[in-house]
Amino acid sequence: AAAAAAAAAAERAKESKESNHDDAKDSTINDPPPNEAGCFFTRDDLALALGVKARHVESIIGRNSIGDVFVSLTSVASLTLATPNSGLIRFITKGGRGLVVTAKGGSVLGDDSLPVDFSLRFFAPNLGIDEDHVTGSAFVGLGPYWQTRLKKKNGEEMVAHQCGKRGGVVRVAVVKKKGIRGALDETKVMTRGFAVSVLKGEILCDGFDAEE
Repeated sequence: AAAAAAAAAAERAKESKESNHDDAKDSTINDPPPNEAGCFFTRDDLALALGVKARHVESIIGRNSIGDVFVSLTSVASLTLATPNSGLIRFITKGGRGLVVTAKGGSVLGDDSLPVDFSLRFFAPNLGIDEDHVTGSAFVGLGPYWQTRLKKKNGEEMVAHQCGKRGGVVRVAVVKKKGIRGALDETKVMTRGFAVSVLKGEILCDGFDAEE
């Protein structure tokens, strides 16, 4: 089934190559959803890849400059119950890193009092990672999208939850600054959260000759 779906997606990509040539550039999700530009697959393909119903795939947000594909589902329930097919995800994200799947809202197990603005999961079989537990770059990539969609103010913090088997909570804020004296406007995505230290080390500089 996976091979058949991949073949069907490839055929659709071949048929639409000419009409989509100008839209095949990487898009960033700092901008409004790019009307699924640059994507050669459909909601049906994503539904198969994630093991969900096609009606649960809300939108294909786009693809960023490091090759992550971003997709929104209709509910957190669909997100948590998704059963990814690594072979199909590898095909959909070919040439890139992985698939970021998100949904509005959510909850943290054992902490019902913590409001969650958006949830996500990250699948990267191209990197040998079927599912990552907490992916900083995914939170950063989704920040501008959810800031716009949730109508958050500049610098207002959002609570995000990566809801895999282990998962984690990260607070995300998007800060936009106007350029001064002709400089370009600047957008920064700030993240913070708790982590467990698993490794400590020191780098010793002694013994190296200084460069001339």
